[in-house]
Amino acid sequence: MAVAQLLHRAVVDAPTTKRKLVCWGVKGTDVRHLQTRLNLAPEVTILLDVDGDFGPLTYAAVKQFQRKHPPLKPDGIVGEETWAAVEAIPDEPTDREAMSTKYYEAAAVHYRTGHFGHAADFFEMAGEWSAAPELVFNRAQALRQLGGRRKEAMALYEQFIAQVGDADSALAKRLLAELRGPGKTGDKAAEAKSADALYARGAKAYEKGRYGEAADLFELSGESAEAPELLFNRAQALRRLGGRRKEAIALYEQFIAQVGDADSALAKRLLAQLRGPGKTGNADADAKAANELYERAAAAYKKGRYGEALDLFEAASEVEDAPELLFNRAQALRLLGGRRKDAMALYAAFIAKVGDEDSELARRLLAELTVPDRHP
Repeated sequence: MAVAQLLHRAVVDAPTTKRKLVCWGVKGTDVRHLQTRLNLAPEVTILLDVDGDFGPLTYAAVKQFQRKHPPLKPDGIVGEETWAAVEAIPDEPTDREAMSTKYYEAAAVHYRTGHFGHAADFFEMAGEWSAAPELVFNRAQALRQLGGRRKEAMALYEQFIAQVGDADSALAKRLLAELRGPGKTGDKAAEAKSADALYARGAKAYEKGRYGEAADLFELSGESAEAPELLFNRAQALRRLGGRRKEAIALYEQFIAQVGDADSALAKRLLAQLRGPGKTGNADADAKAANELYERAAAAYKKGRYGEALDLFEAASEVEDAPELLFNRAQALRLLGGRRKDAMALYAAFIAKVGDEDSELARRLLAELTVPDRHP
């Protein structure tokens, strides 16, 4: 099974004992190592993508580092003297507040540009460097904007309110109330009216491709008035959102159980598609099915449809237990954003299965998602 050919073909070059001079325009292993080291420096306020490409942000970070370490010349060129200072950066930074600020700034950029999943991840990492309650609020905001993560956002707003008290939580309370919705009041007519209004908003969001928002609104509608159709609508929204396959499957199953065979033909067909073929016991048939699912996942991944890719990689892994599919699922989750801990768990599972020799890239990516387990 050639599942690793597309997404697991890159490997990290073996480290060298002497680093070469690097500057703007250079690419490769030494640049990746430089970026990794600078990300550990609290005095460098720019959080770099570890992509091995010495571009303008890496240039700015190098100059900032050089200015903080005289007598280094702030020329943006990493030669022998700058390399010595870079290699001396502690592996576990002690200035946790500065590191938190670095991750917060990266999160803020993602938030402003509408990449709410990645914003949530970076706010979470900032919060692991610092116990500032504002970071809990920021994560809640990112998840609320991302959509489809309503219960998690609610829990974070509640946590923030408990930490800061009534005087400083008016906005969080208002947003929490919006996410909670009206719920059941005992007034059947009012509940039906509220459910209809929420459904209409959910349908409009769905039509515009805002599937996470639609899922939240359909869920709220179902909490005001129980209607099996809302289970189907939530399943549809989560299926279209991607990356929420197991939840969508459970909702389709719940809908089918409530309405019976006569009214669930479409749900059954969509459920079968999400479940995939599964294991048949026929090795050739299973290998063929896994490869077909992998190829579809790889095509979705190339097009940036990471939620869809994740679902297909997961379905492939249920047909054939190939460790590379753990890596591919982790990659899709990391690029999807908002599921950092899940991505970390998959990278760790892949590393445990293949061992150190074949997991250098996975170990580097896992390290990028990990905050040192130290407390102030």
